[in-house]
Amino acid sequence: MRNRTLTNFNVPSRTRKRFDEVCHASGRTRTSVLVELMEDFILKQGQVIAERTKRLEEVDHSLRENRRIMDFKEFLAGQPVKGGRSLQRCSNSDFDLPDPMFSDGRGDW
Repeated sequence: MRNRTLTNFNVPSRTRKRFDEVCHASGRTRTSVLVELMEDFILKQGQVIAERTKRLEEVDHSLRENRRIMDFKEFLAGQPVKGGRSLQRCSNSDFDLPDPMFSDGRGDW
């Protein structure tokens, strides 16, 4: 005999009465229907959880790959470039650009 445990829970009276009527009409016990419903729920939710876990692992992989690429770009930014010049890093400091020069067509710039 399989290991079983008694499970009690509250159900609205009207729902329980209708459920009992459907179980009786189908020739099944309340217990057999509830166990079947619980097993179906476990299988369906197991699939949902497995798919969600797979998607989260894909996101984690993408984030690790992106971080690896960004680390590599930062590494390259500190390396000298041919001709002795190095790449300029982005700066957070503000700076003013010179005002643009306009020509009015008379030659005075």
